Amino acid sequence: MNDENMKVEWTPDFETGIEIIDTQHKKLFENINELLDSCERGEAKEGVAKMFDFLEHYIIFHFGTEEDFMIKYRYPNYYQHRMFHDRFIIDVNGLKREFLKNGISESFLLLIKHFVIDWLKNHIGGEDKRLGIYLLRFPEIVHS
Repeated sequence: MNDENMKVEWTPDFETGIEIIDTQHKKLFENINELLDSCERGEAKEGVAKMFDFLEHYIIFHFGTEEDFMIKYRYPNYYQHRMFHDRFIIDVNGLKREFLKNGISESFLLLIKHFVIDWLKNHIGGEDKRLGIYLLRFPEIVHS
């Protein structure tokens, strides 16, 4: 993370060790950087709209991937992790409603930037990392 321009960089610190999950996370990083780039170019409204469109599909697909692993391998923190996913969905929907109602403002843009960067840093770098550590105990995942 680079706080100066708020870019997000994929680093090994974010790797879960589960290829499909890491690939999906990298796609999220790419899309967040597209949002940040569009803001720097003065195209924040278009960037935010595109981000919401992406997130609506991404979270269903990606959270489903993670939750399928959690259920299949009886992840002991499944319910807590699922609660974080549910909270993210609620927050994204609330932010989208605010965007559609009020449009873009400097304060809203700052809120969006911090929201997505915090998610990357705290959820992927924390919760998902712990999920990966748990899943790597299963040889069929390691060798797939």
